[in-house]
Amino acid sequence: MANKGLKDGQIIKRLATEHEPCVLVVWDNKLVHGHRQELEHFGLTIAILDQQAQPEALTDEAYYRDVIHRHAHRFIVQERGTAWKYAQRSLRIRML
Repeated sequence: MANKGLKDGQIIKRLATEHEPCVLVVWDNKLVHGHRQELEHFGLTIAILDQQAQPEALTDEAYYRDVIHRHAHRFIVQERGTAWKYAQRSLRIRML
């Protein structure tokens, strides 16, 4: 999905109406709090990559690629409408 120039709320609505079921993988750790009502309304499933757990030795891209690689199998079985935070070496944390 091309989302360049779209605001978060527009992306959430488009995913929920055109691409459900899906899992939105986000790097923005504030998205869940800033768009809680929309996410709950649409029941969108979110996998948050925990920026706070990023080792200093890794670039952003190296870190998020590693976290996605380690947890992709968990993203796809995550309960619909939930938001979980994932990190490189820790268990996931439920956010919604």
